Amino acid sequence: MLGQSSLPTEITHEVSGTRVLFNGVAASLLYASATQINVVVPPEVGNEGTAAIEVLVNGKRVTVNAESITSAAPGVFTLDASGVGRAVASHQDGSLNGRSNPASPGAVVRIYATGLGGTTPAQPGLSTALPLTATVGGSPSVVLFAGGIPNAAEGLVAIDLLVPASVPAGDAPVVLRAGTAVSQAGVYLAIR
Repeated sequence: MLGQSSLPTEITHEVSGTRVLFNGVAASLLYASATQINVVVPPEVGNEGTAAIEVLVNGKRVTVNAESITSAAPGVFTLDASGVGRAVASHQDGSLNGRSNPASPGAVVRIYATGLGGTTPAQPGLSTALPLTATVGGSPSVVLFAGGIPNAAEGLVAIDLLVPASVPAGDAPVVLRAGTAVSQAGVYLAIR
């Protein structure tokens, strides 16, 4: 299952001497190496337009880019972290979804995603600010819950989906839509 313990439990604006600024606002950093930086776009940047992204390493500016900012860019986490293939998904008993442990139509499955846009305070957890819909195997799925995970990085969202009764057995594509933005193709759940 998704290793929550490996995710940061507090907000940090510097990792390994690296800082990232969006329009001068410090971003929360999740990871930094010589070849990759994972950040959470600060809410102050807004939902649309262009942001100046500045990367600082040990206090020295190494790059500045202007990048487009959108209100959402959903991404479903996959088991091999490639962005395609089997979704990181669990059943209500906490077991991992897979070919040897498929979900039954009518069951609840929890998947994990990011890029769903801003969040708004709600109970329990955080709710997505944009309307969130899902399909499993091309059929509409009821989103029972979408919210933050305690002690996990901001931007990580757990989503409880009701598997539609009409989904046939096998690998069923799972697609999220946050507002008008759609998650990546090629992600699926195992269905009984």
